[in-house]
Amino acid sequence: NGFTMLTPALNLYQYIKFFKHIQLDWDTEFTVAHNCQTCLSDNDVTITQDNIWIASIHLDQTQCPCYKPKQYTSYPVFKHNLPAVKRSKALKLSYAQHARNIVFYEGDDEEVAVPSSCADLPDGSNFIMPSDDIGQVIHVNCYQGWTILNPSLDMETIPSYFTSWLEYTDKVAGPSFDDFATYRQWLYPANANTMFTLSPDCTTCDKESFQDDLSPTNQVFHMTGNYYLCAWGTKGDCDMDAETYECYQCARNGGDGTVYPGVCSHLKTNVDYAVHSDHYQCTGNNDNLKPAIGTNGRFCSCYKPQDNDLRVFQMNVADYDSDILALQPEPEPEPVDTSGDITYLTNEDFLYGTYRITQPGIYMLTEDILLNFNEPSAEIKAS
Repeated sequence: NGFTMLTPALNLYQYIKFFKHIQLDWDTEFTVAHNCQTCLSDNDVTITQDNIWIASIHLDQTQCPCYKPKQYTSYPVFKHNLPAVKRSKALKLSYAQHARNIVFYEGDDEEVAVPSSCADLPDGSNFIMPSDDIGQVIHVNCYQGWTILNPSLDMETIPSYFTSWLEYTDKVAGPSFDDFATYRQWLYPANANTMFTLSPDCTTCDKESFQDDLSPTNQVFHMTGNYYLCAWGTKGDCDMDAETYECYQCARNGGDGTVYPGVCSHLKTNVDYAVHSDHYQCTGNNDNLKPAIGTNGRFCSCYKPQDNDLRVFQMNVADYDSDILALQPEPEPEPVDTSGDITYLTNEDFLYGTYRITQPGIYMLTEDILLNFNEPSAEIKAS
């Protein structure tokens, strides 16, 4: 019926990128396809001014949104640049009848097994694919079976495994302003059985108990409310040290003497800590916390799926090698020896103003340089 049906189950990673940049006109028509079969032109949803709506989309096949812009255009695209779908996956989702609209991966090349987590992997640097729905290989550190998510290793693809991603500073990221997920909900591959713990150095995982909890698990880092425009009671009283990242505790000025944590980008809190979504709680409460992860090699998180959640995914060898190559850090450039490069400067080099040094080397003045800043022109002098 002229509608475009959005079906994330076919290629979730591509859809995530699409939703980050989609811009639709106000007069775009929307409807829902139940069981992701047919986009009906009529809509049985009644919207009133009292309704409160939060945008969402089903990741399974129960419902798919459809949209129809008033205007459209066409773009020439090479077929090999389109995202491919495995034929087995399309058949599983009952999309065989739409084969003419889907680019199938037809490669018969050898496949490689890619683990979904660090279970049974050696400690140190490894490559895993936490979910075949997203289908992205990521670079992680492993520690005694724990998977350490360290964005500084892979800032391009690790964010794709979170429900949303926003860098609040150059050192900490978290869910977007309108994403009120707990840490467990924020990490897409996690479920109720997934274990979490802390990794302050992003290379090992904590095993010591935290506060009154005898187990070190299910503790992660959160940022205080001030980072995402919510209230935090001790703001300005005992803020985190910006150089050492040490966080403090203190009593609020004018308070009853009760000690509270100060402003901090990495408070240790339970993985299921609820994030306030109400405006009055955000501005009036002093317990506003949001999931956080360090982006500069500090204050990362570890997670460990249970045995029944472990998977090994098959991936085309060429695609795997290409992904691994893209995740490799660029080599440091060879230092250039400029000790023998000497440039001798005279007044002639400053005749038309500033002399710009564009190459490294040694620059030596051969005489006193006479400067006359902003000298007036002859016409101005004559007048």
